Parts: sequence; C-alpha cells; structure tokens
Amino acid sequence: MGEPRRTGAATSTGGPGGDRSPAAGGTAAPSPVAASFSPTPTNGVWGFTLVELLVVIVIVATIGAIGIPNLIRSRTTANESSAVGNVRALGNALAMYRSANNAFPADWQADLFTAADPDYAPQVFHADMQSVWLTRQGYQYRYRAPTGPTDLTYVINAHPAAALTGTRTFWIDESEVIHHCVGINTSLTIPAGAPSLKDPPGACS
Repeated sequence: MGEPRRTGAATSTGGPGGDRSPAAGGTAAPSPVAASFSPTPTNGVWGFTLVELLVVIVIVATIGAIGIPNLIRSRTTANESSAVGNVRALGNALAMYRSANNAFPADWQADLFTAADPDYAPQVFHADMQSVWLTRQGYQYRYRAPTGPTDLTYVINAHPAAALTGTRTFWIDESEVIHHCVGINTSLTIPAGAPSLKDPPGACS
C-alpha cells in the first residue's frame, strides 16, 4: 500500500498560512507598481502632483494661443462683412432719396432716419444713430453732406471703432462704388488711389 496522500497546510501554495491566491479566496499581496498608482489619498487629502499641474497649464495655454487669435480674426471678418453691407445699404438709401428729392440729404439723421416718410434707410439703423455718427457692430459711420443744393456729391466713411473690431476702412460716394484701405481712417474724403472692393486694399494714407 502506498503512503496516503497528504492534505492540508503542507500542500497549500500559500505556505503555512494556506492558499492566498484570489481563486482560493485569499488576498493577493499588492505589487509595488500597482501600489505606486493607488488612488488612495495621501494623508487623507486628494491632490495633484506638480507635474500634473504643469501639464494642465501647458495644455490650456496652448489651446488659448491657438483659439483666441482665430476667434478675434473671425469676429473682425464678420464686422468687416457687415460694414460692407451697411455701407451699400446706406448708399442705396441715399440714391432713393435723391431720386425722390433731386438732391442728397443735408442732414442724414433727420432725412433718412427720423423724419423720412417712408423711411429710406433700413429700420435697424434707427436705434444706432447717435448725432452725426452711426455706430453698428464695431464700426462707426459718418456722412459728408453736400455743400449746397447744387452739390450732388456725398461721402460715407465707415471705419473700425477700435483696432480689434476691424482692419479696414470703407467709403462710398455718389458713384456707389465702395472703396477700402487697410487701417483706420476717419477722413470724409476718399484717399486718392484707394481701390474698390474688387481690388486688394492698400495701406490707408
């Protein structure tokens, strides 16, 4: 007869204390690598390491450096497109006024925006009219009226209210051609050589 098979603690893979593997219901000893990444807070307080904070700061700074200039550029482009549309609408209003009155208005605030019946200018301009200036979407508009009943000329200047609201100045006159230049120019006289919209703009003189 062979020797009886021995069972009990001597055959346990866990040593004298019994089998400590998870399959046998024991508790496996944590590895050093797993312990180093344990989510257990230090001294009972959750926190970030200095390296983690630096990484987050770098990521936020990078996103800001890329996103903010694009946001400003998009807003500037939108303001300029709006300015071109507004200048064209005002030019059309002045052309209709001349057709009805054989002259351009001496006071555009009164004749186009306040006392006109019917209105020559779009209603959206009425609330934005301030004295001789019309301020709308980052641009200011000013009107140079004719010097007298026989003067059939005018100029509308549209320039950025601030450097961040636009990069170009626009003009329109009785020819109904819109001119532009790069920069802020408040002149009510179209600079010589200022190109039309179909041509690239030059620097404002």
